[in-house]
Amino acid sequence: MMKTKNIIYLAGAILGIGLFFIGAFVLQSNEQRIFSGLLIGVGSGLFGLSVSQLLLPHLVSPKQQRRIEIEAQDERNVTINNYAKARSFDGMDVVYVVLIASLILMGIERMILFMVIGAYIIRWILYLFYLNKLHKEM
Repeated sequence: MMKTKNIIYLAGAILGIGLFFIGAFVLQSNEQRIFSGLLIGVGSGLFGLSVSQLLLPHLVSPKQQRRIEIEAQDERNVTINNYAKARSFDGMDVVYVVLIASLILMGIERMILFMVIGAYIIRWILYLFYLNKLHKEM
């Protein structure tokens, strides 16, 4: 199992390098500039993730890894993490409202404005869905 994961991470690192070089050196025209930036970003992220997963077992002892796993599943830490997420969700309300108001005042294209408003609405729909789901479960 571990060998299969290493092969997958190695393939991910190679793919990340490939995407980076395609974006940086192959796609050079003005029309391909956005796609080029996307490939560079995805390739860099994939490479970084894969290399970190390949190196992690060599940098952390099994005893430390076990302690990290236990702490991640500890009820107190899970509660603190969920509380922090809830606070950030509340804080993002202010950010979204200010962003939408700023976009309106800047006279940005309507389609972009509708996408931002749509993201705000989807966020609240997801919140209400999970709130309802959790109320039924508990």
